[in-house]
Amino acid sequence: MDADWQEIAVALGDFKASFSMHSCGGKDQVVRAAVSGGWQAYEPPLPILIARHAQVRRSVFIDIGANTGFYSLLAASCGASRVFSFEPVPDIRSIFSANVQRSG
Repeated sequence: MDADWQEIAVALGDFKASFSMHSCGGKDQVVRAAVSGGWQAYEPPLPILIARHAQVRRSVFIDIGANTGFYSLLAASCGASRVFSFEPVPDIRSIFSANVQRSG
C-alpha cells in the first residue's frame, strides 16, 4: 500500500473490518487521528456509536457533508444496509470517491 493510503482497522468484540483512506500527504486530520489513536480516536464517542448501530441495526446510514468519508466508510464496513453520502465540495468529493473505490 503506498504511503498516502492508510488501512483503518475496526474491531468490535469478535467483529473485525477495515477500510482504506487517503491521508492527503498527512493533511487529513481524520486519518491522522485514526492512525495514531485507532478508529475510535476521531470525535469520540461518535465512531463507536455509529459502528455499533450499523452492526446491530443494519440500518440505512445517511451522511450529509461526508468530507473524505470516514463515517460513511465506517458504517458500511460495520454492516449498514445502505449508505447514502453527500459531499458538495468537488475536490473533497474526489478524495471521498477514491476512498470508496479503494475500500470496495
